[in-house]
Amino acid sequence: MIYASRNWKATETSDFAGSKYNLTVSGDVEVRRSNQTTRQSEATPQGINPKTLILNLNVEGKGDVGGDVVEWRMVEFTKGISPRQYDHVTVTGETDEQTIEVEVILS
Repeated sequence: MIYASRNWKATETSDFAGSKYNLTVSGDVEVRRSNQTTRQSEATPQGINPKTLILNLNVEGKGDVGGDVVEWRMVEFTKGISPRQYDHVTVTGETDEQTIEVEVILS
């Protein structure tokens, strides 16, 4: 099933000393049941371009059936990286594929 998604953002940040770098990818996913949760994981295998990280979006039901509801839920993925390791992130899986540019924010 394909879920609507929006507001995707990929940000590379560093700690104050510039010794640790993180990539954070976040967005909103429209779920249809109250018991649904969202998560992102790295695709295996990754694509042929090492500068593009590919993430799979999954929507999972937890516990009971859950009530009918349509709401936007934020999903976030964080990974330790080396400086400028990725230029783009492609989000795929249970949503329409979207590629976003990584924004670099230095501390």
